Amino acid sequence: MTNNSIPEWMLQLFSNVDSKNTDGFVQFFTPDGYFRFGNNAPATGQAEVFQAVTGFFEMIDGIQHDFRQAYKAGDAEILEGYVTYTKTGGQVLDPIPFCCVFEMRGEKIFGYRIYVDAAPLFAA
Repeated sequence: MTNNSIPEWMLQLFSNVDSKNTDGFVQFFTPDGYFRFGNNAPATGQAEVFQAVTGFFEMIDGIQHDFRQAYKAGDAEILEGYVTYTKTGGQVLDPIPFCCVFEMRGEKIFGYRIYVDAAPLFAA
């Protein structure tokens, strides 16, 4: 699928993710917004989101997203695709399917939940 069907704000958000730009990433959130990666506890508020994402970015050498489809349902937006992680040391993993659910407040993210099997990233 081309990026033509993906909302521009999502493309900008993931440009920040794929360049590991935590400052740019956090700017998409409401001040009281939350971010939850898989079954980890949510990070709530921009400062906690910043800290959580910075910690994650420090654990990897790289990240790249390939989008498949975006959906909208009321104030929620959903994105499906594949993510390719580069582990510390340079090992590039096979693409892993992901799904993100965004709860929006106007143009800002209030809630961001990532559903992905990150086990390969943490395997020895």
